Parts: sequence; C-alpha cells; structure tokens
Amino acid sequence: MNQIILTKSKIKLALTLILPIVIYFTHPFALNQNQSLIFACLILAITWWSTGFVNKEFTALLLLVSFILFSSTDLKLIFTLPLSKIFILIVSSFLLSQGMMNSNIAKRVSNHILIRYCKSSVDLVKMSFILGVVLMFFIPQPFPRVIILSSIYFDFLSKQEIGKKEKAIILFSIFVASTSTSMILLNGDVVLNYASIQLAGLTPTQGVWMKMMTLPSIIVVILSLVSFLVIYKKELVTQFKKLEVEEEATTRKEKITVVIMVLTVSLWMLESIHGIEASTVALGGVVAMTLFGIISFKDFLGLNYKLLFFMTTIFSIGKVLVDTGIAQKLSQ
Repeated sequence: MNQIILTKSKIKLALTLILPIVIYFTHPFALNQNQSLIFACLILAITWWSTGFVNKEFTALLLLVSFILFSSTDLKLIFTLPLSKIFILIVSSFLLSQGMMNSNIAKRVSNHILIRYCKSSVDLVKMSFILGVVLMFFIPQPFPRVIILSSIYFDFLSKQEIGKKEKAIILFSIFVASTSTSMILLNGDVVLNYASIQLAGLTPTQGVWMKMMTLPSIIVVILSLVSFLVIYKKELVTQFKKLEVEEEATTRKEKITVVIMVLTVSLWMLESIHGIEASTVALGGVVAMTLFGIISFKDFLGLNYKLLFFMTTIFSIGKVLVDTGIAQKLSQ
C-alpha cells in the first residue's frame, strides 16, 4: 500500500515538471533562453506551492537560488525585503505581539469583557469583530490575535453548555473577523498591508492607508458580521449562564506592557506629525520590552524564521521579473 502511495506521489511530482520543461524549450512570449529558464523555475515553484507536493520553504530556497544563479539581478534587489525597513517592522511587530501574550494583559481584559457583555452565542460572534478591532491597536499581527482570542473563547465556552458544532462556528468567527478587521488600519497587519501599499507604489504611512482603506474596510467588517449572523442564524441559539468575574490585581509587567504599547501605537498613528518611521517606533518598543524583561532571548529564537524566509523569496519575484525584462514581455 505504501509503495502504491509512493509511486503515485512520484507520478504527480513528475507531472509538475512538464509545463516548466515546455516553457524552457519553447520560449513563449518571445522570451530568450535565460528568461525562459527563470520563468520556468517560477512556474514550477508556484505549482509546488499550490499543490503542496514539495515543502514550501525548500521550494522557496530553490527559486531564490535560481534567481541568484540564472538572473543578472543585483543581490540587493533579490534580497529587497530583509534589507528594508519593513523587515524590521515585521520582526518587531511579531516580538511586540509576543510581549502582549507574555504579559497576559490581552487575555485578562478580553476575559472580563466576555463574562460581562456576552450573554449568548450571537453576542460572542459580535464580540469577535469588536475585539478584532480593539486588539489591533495593541497586537499588530492577526495571527497572535487569533491565537489569543481563540484560547480565551475556548476557556469561556468550556464553562458553558454548548454543542460542538455551535462552538466550532463561534471559533470560526474569530478567523473571519480577523481577516476583515486587519485592513482597517495600516498596522492591523504589518505584513500584508505594508506589502500591499508598497507594491502599489505609495508611501506606507498611516494617513495614506486611512484615506484609501479605512472606510471600505469598515464596510467590509459590517457586511462580514451581518452575513455571518445570517448564514449561521439557526446554529447560534445558546444563551450563556452567568459567570463570576475573577478580580486579580494588575501586575507590574502588565502595567509596563500597556504603557509601552500605548506609546507605540500613538507614535504609529501620529507618524505624519513627528516623522519617526513605524519601523523605528516598533524597534524602540521591542528594546523597551526587552529591558523590562517582558520579552526574552527565547522569544527572539521563537520568531517564525521559515515565514520570513518564504516572504523574502516572494518579495524577490517581482524585482527579478522586472529587472530581467520578463514582466515587460508578459505584459505585452
């Protein structure tokens, strides 16, 4: 049985090579031999990413190596992302988010809100969108926001009498809410939003983003919430029993974390006034959290280096296609 599965995998993998080989030998779109090779490597990488036949990071490595070996593109262009200030912002934002998780302040605040204001499963779905917006000001990455909220919701729901399917729907609302609320402000998702505005050829500032994206994003959030409640109207029926709020004294670490994040977010919002770049502000927040022991060396080791490497490859694609002339020929 294992031999059959292995054989099928080899056949599928071999099939993914057909189109790249055809591209290399036929030179479509008037590409020369070198351009055809680079374009074939790109198509192969996209195929492997979309099918999952080959490890994502290994595929990214092969594509990056092909760019270095077969294109005449300057290494500074290929490694645009890690050499940019956006890279500093991305890394710093991950660390700031980890600091929020370490301090436990987000869980404390959110837990109190759920107990006091969520009387039913419908209220909990609405709160997914509300907290998605609120936490955006303190945690500049949607992934940690989803993790924190999911753990809070899971703990809250474990104390309620609710069906498995309804619980799954409520937890799914956190993901849906995060997808739409992350677009309201530039720092709602420092990876996707900054990449989008840079690729559009605009200066990545909060003011520019708010002018173009905030109102449309709010409309999307409202439509997403309404649609979610309509689609799952029959399933969201549970009325929650009342829980007691556990009062605990705020720790020194929590207070310091709040001060650092409030200052960081405030400086981000007022960038057009003081002129300090978002990456510098974020790095300052990381330094402060490190000095106060909120984040440690372990948190630096815990960074998602695979994702950062994958993003480095993704950002290099456009630069290489333009620099080698492939993009111009494709656009024609």
